[in-house]
Amino acid sequence: MKSATFSSPFLFVFYRKNVAEVIDAAPDKVSVVSPADSSTNIQLDAVITWSKPVKAQWYNVYFDTVNPPVTKVSDGQLARTYVPELSLDDTYYYRIDAGNSINVTAGDVITFSTWSIEDILVDENDIPITDENGVYIEVYH
Repeated sequence: MKSATFSSPFLFVFYRKNVAEVIDAAPDKVSVVSPADSSTNIQLDAVITWSKPVKAQWYNVYFDTVNPPVTKVSDGQLARTYVPELSLDDTYYYRIDAGNSINVTAGDVITFSTWSIEDILVDENDIPITDENGVYIEVYH
């Protein structure tokens, strides 16, 4: 541990860097995810993201159109993102399991659905048309 003390009687600064996390138990469950559970009208370029639970060292990602998701799309990945291939008018399910040298903790199953093709403008190839901010242009019925 590096520490620095300044001559002012009122200012003490302690600096700590590269402190290793002690792995003595299974990781906590992944809890903060995006897209959030039951989200609707998700764009096709969505990225699944999550925060690091305590004691997690790696992640297994399950992603599917069936509940519960059975397709393991990533095994032992270090990054806290996954880029799925999405289609319009679909409902998806995913689960992020956190692992370490002790055990694996299964996450909750999260569901979301993409835009319906009837609700957005698409070109002749059924590719969504976006505005200047990259957001799909909604059709009002």
